[in-house]
Amino acid sequence: ANWALVRDAKGRFNLLEALQAPGGAAVAMKAVSPNSSPQQDWKLRLGKFDCSDWGLRFEDRIGSAPVVLVLRDFGLHLADWSNASGQWTRLALDTRVNKAGQLALSGRLATRPLQGSFQIDARAVDLLSAQPYIDQHYAVLLTRGSLSGKGQLDFKFVDEAKPDLRFAGRLALDGFSSLDQLNDADFVQWKHLGLEGLRFQLNPLSLNARELRIDDFYTRLILDAQGRLNLRELANEEANSESGLSVPVAKVLAPATSQGSPVQVKIDKVLLSGGNINYSDRFVKPNYDARLAHMSGSLLGLSSDPKSIAQLDLKGAVDGSAPLTIVGQLNPLRQDRFLDLQAQVKGVDLTSVSTYAAKYVGYGISKGKLSMNLKYQIRDRKLTAENQLFLDQLTFGEKVDSPEATKLPVLFAVSLLKNRRGEIDINLPVGGSLDDPQFSMGGIVLKMIFNLIGKAVTAPFTLIGSMFGGGEHDELSFVDFPQGKAELTPAAIAKLQTLAKALDDRPALRLEITGQAEQGADMEGIKRARLDESLRSLKAQRLVKAGESVGDVDALSIEADEYPKLIEAVYSTEKVADKPRNALGFAKSIPVPEMEKLLLRHFAKDMPDLQSLASLRAKRVSDWLLEEGKISPDRIFLRNANAVDGEKPTPAPRALFSLK
Repeated sequence: ANWALVRDAKGRFNLLEALQAPGGAAVAMKAVSPNSSPQQDWKLRLGKFDCSDWGLRFEDRIGSAPVVLVLRDFGLHLADWSNASGQWTRLALDTRVNKAGQLALSGRLATRPLQGSFQIDARAVDLLSAQPYIDQHYAVLLTRGSLSGKGQLDFKFVDEAKPDLRFAGRLALDGFSSLDQLNDADFVQWKHLGLEGLRFQLNPLSLNARELRIDDFYTRLILDAQGRLNLRELANEEANSESGLSVPVAKVLAPATSQGSPVQVKIDKVLLSGGNINYSDRFVKPNYDARLAHMSGSLLGLSSDPKSIAQLDLKGAVDGSAPLTIVGQLNPLRQDRFLDLQAQVKGVDLTSVSTYAAKYVGYGISKGKLSMNLKYQIRDRKLTAENQLFLDQLTFGEKVDSPEATKLPVLFAVSLLKNRRGEIDINLPVGGSLDDPQFSMGGIVLKMIFNLIGKAVTAPFTLIGSMFGGGEHDELSFVDFPQGKAELTPAAIAKLQTLAKALDDRPALRLEITGQAEQGADMEGIKRARLDESLRSLKAQRLVKAGESVGDVDALSIEADEYPKLIEAVYSTEKVADKPRNALGFAKSIPVPEMEKLLLRHFAKDMPDLQSLASLRAKRVSDWLLEEGKISPDRIFLRNANAVDGEKPTPAPRALFSLK
């Protein structure tokens, strides 16, 4: 015997027709709503019902295409059935489902109100017949998959708006495979997805499980030529809104909001093994492909409880060869998206992203590897992150004509960052708020990288200082000189030592030096230096006459108690104009400050050329870098004094540097 049960487009079942015995007399057929009931004065009772080797064909026509479920070798056993309120019926069912599936359930059932409690055992139930349901929401073709499960199912339909349905047991989806119909490519596959210790409840919606395990899984992510990601485009939002049947799983499992989470989730252990994720970018030319392989690990303590924190431990390989590890704590279901993760990847071949470099930098990548050590934290919806990047042997190819390429001098920035071993080792801290409508992790990192390039151009010495122990407080773009002199001070030499170290470690860089002199400060310094020279010279003469040897005259110091006598002697011997004189014409004795003032004015009459002083300062720096810093002469260039890149800088007693 065979039954045919149909649910029409309005959700009504042909129950009377389905219950007609095959070959029996014709009766008037009437579509019956699943919520309709016999008249109140009808009392129906069935002591026992048994059937075996029957068939049931269920056809659901509520969607755009019918869903067909075929039950074979159908056996049903009822005992003590009645439509009386609260009357329970013992029920057992055993059947084959579609081609290879097996379904058995036993328990009890009541019809007023409709409720039941069953032990269910389902094995290898083919899921292909559910394709029309998927078509209503996603452009995904289910090509393979079977459902198995065992456990306790309880339901009660007293309030149609809030039906009570619960399941406790285990479920598994095995041999699952699907096709991305937009791109004609494999989409999601896995060998086994199983939930153990599962407890599911419909109202309020909650899902608890002791373990979720996914083995040998695969997914394909595709960014198409129009810049659309298949993970988003596969969702058929128009069909969702028209059908009114259900919403996509992504929306049901949306993270908590300020009004509360739509679903309570608690999974003690999530285990992953044998995972592969392929990514294809068809938006860029040539196309880009990447692969995350051998993904395995665990997520312990996943829960929508705001107080809970899950522990993540994940391992894999980028493009099959660069090891990847991700460890830390997170709660993706919490409103503030708590996160504390560390991720590390070593030796990613950069030639694979050459197409991006050509598009956004203007040069392809001919060689290089990338390693990263990332630390990301989210607290109170605020992101702080450290991105330690290590680029080994990054080498750009020929220039590419790309309208989207940056105008920044990327090659110079790379030369500035790359050491003599061909390595770039930098830390890029970032931050942001998840509440910022412009917040985008990819956008932040991209902006961070271009900011680094911009800093390399606008403030290269600050960047060098930060890498070699200096910084903004110890600016390496210049060295100061004493007023009126071209002598390197200890502070200047310390800067030059750092600069020489940076130049030695970055052989591609060249240094240009421009000397400066300032009219006011340097003139005052020269006059003071002339006075000091006269004082030391006079002191040296007196020491020699006293029988004492003098080594370096410039190293002689003038003590405070001898200064008045020495300056008075210099004042008396120098032909200083406008010396105050007495009535007899002899120079008058005047206080030390006045003698000092007149002498400084006297020495100003024969001042050296300030341009020569500026040039001498640049030469002093160059000589030190060549002799002490051991920098190759072909990397040091002297420029005309007081000219830097065609602009006249603020004058000061210093030497200015620029990198090329």
